[in-house]
Amino acid sequence: MKKWFSVAVLVVSSLGLLSAKSYQITLTSPAKVGTQQLKAGQYSIKVDGSNAIFTDDHNKKFTVPVKVGKGGKKFETTRVESVKDGDADRLNAIDLAGSDTVLAF
Repeated sequence: MKKWFSVAVLVVSSLGLLSAKSYQITLTSPAKVGTQQLKAGQYSIKVDGSNAIFTDDHNKKFTVPVKVGKGGKKFETTRVESVKDGDADRLNAIDLAGSDTVLAF
């Protein structure tokens, strides 16, 4: 009985990992996210608890602490909010398409 329970828990937890949604953004110039410096390019973003994981087109991953909040409305597109900080942009927030989730950095 314990063996089946362990297998069931493993299957259910695996389904949660497989269903984790990723979002795509394109940075047109270098940007700082938390303490990470990202080059211009395309990134996939996944949220894992209190971390955002950015993966570039070369499969290099960058993990950044994030505050996950609610925007009060469902966003139609993924939108990046940034400010100019010297030669690079500094990402402040990302609104995630199809949800009311806001990632604040």
